[in-house]
Amino acid sequence: MSRIARSILFGVPLLSLDEMLQRVAEVSEEDVAALAAELYDPERLSAACIGPEEDRFRSAAEAVSPALVAA
Repeated sequence: MSRIARSILFGVPLLSLDEMLQRVAEVSEEDVAALAAELYDPERLSAACIGPEEDRFRSAAEAVSPALVAA
């Protein structure tokens, strides 16, 4: 019922199970990798820390992105 409601509320087509499985099967590893690279680009990350040890935070953040530490 929630799938039907979302379809009506958002004006998207209500897909059959076979149609949904076909769409999922059409997604390639390259598609997922490209989306992950866009959404989780280390240069676009931000971080915040609360605590007395700034060096500890900086060393942990550097492992994720040197740009975080440079900021």
